Amino acid sequence: MKVTSKETPKKIKYTYIENNSKTICFMLSGSNYLYDKPLMYYSKMEMLQNNFDVVQVHYSYEPTLFEKDVEYFRNVIIEEVDSVIEEVLATREYKEIIFLGKSLGTIPISFKYANNNTSQNTKLVLFTPLLKIDGLYENIMRSSNEILMIIGTNDGHYEPNKIREIQMKPNFTLIEIARANHSLDVEPINTTESLKAMTKVNDALHYFIINE
Repeated sequence: MKVTSKETPKKIKYTYIENNSKTICFMLSGSNYLYDKPLMYYSKMEMLQNNFDVVQVHYSYEPTLFEKDVEYFRNVIIEEVDSVIEEVLATREYKEIIFLGKSLGTIPISFKYANNNTSQNTKLVLFTPLLKIDGLYENIMRSSNEILMIIGTNDGHYEPNKIREIQMKPNFTLIEIARANHSLDVEPINTTESLKAMTKVNDALHYFIINE
């Protein structure tokens, strides 16, 4: 396994973990939920356990960015993430691509890669997607890719009507975590139930990525 810290010409840093695999997972964190947090940490472990290559994109934004027009900050994030993905895919050919995003990271996946026609088999993993962002829900509903979506019922972006529509889509695997918040921690604070939720997430991810 080779681990390299890199930077694109646009000054976007990323970590590239290479296992000489034909499958790569691009990981896109939340704004404050970074790669050392449970969902992202154990997702990386799951990918490495299966000997996949992994890229973690290290973006960082001032809070004022999110005060701007939704389309503006959406395009900023997409452009920066895309600079990493294009650089990586220019150096090696992969048969399968997995895009895994948490919260903010679900924006570029939903608006750019959910309907991207590529020669590679592409899967999408959306942890706590921002379903209230204008256009995000509509974009993922148009996608024909296999999608794993995991969201808590106490998440501020949980919208029952949209969830019911998503449940009807055959290309979606939807996991709802009862009473879980935007970090997928069960409320009120419950360590045991939160650990069970994490196990449920990891099991769903495992079966999704290895096609069992």
